[in-house]
Amino acid sequence: MKNLFLLLLCCSFFALASCGDSASTSGGDKAATSASAGESTIGGIKIPSFSDSKLTDYATKYAKYIEKYEKAIKSGDASSLTNLSSEGQELATAAQSLSSGMGQADAAKFSAFMQEVGKRLQNAAQ
Repeated sequence: MKNLFLLLLCCSFFALASCGDSASTSGGDKAATSASAGESTIGGIKIPSFSDSKLTDYATKYAKYIEKYEKAIKSGDASSLTNLSSEGQELATAAQSLSSGMGQADAAKFSAFMQEVGKRLQNAAQ
């Protein structure tokens, strides 16, 4: 189950990384860069401030998901992990739909965020 989740996470990350260059907008990059000072942290994960509030909301939900996942792994709660598996799939699907209209600066931030989260998931799964 852990391997399936990590595979889904990796697929969504590569899908986002591959479309980031072609989705650039003229004003979106400037707004995303100037908003970087508004970062927050959830469970040790930095949540970047994106020009699109939907991306910021997604990153916040994903960081909260990671917190729950790490707690479930530490406690060995199989039923929580099963529930979190479906939530993880929903989040991966949402990431793919969000990536279509992302500007270049947001795509770079989102890619860095997903890399950080992927490392946390790998460490939790070990």
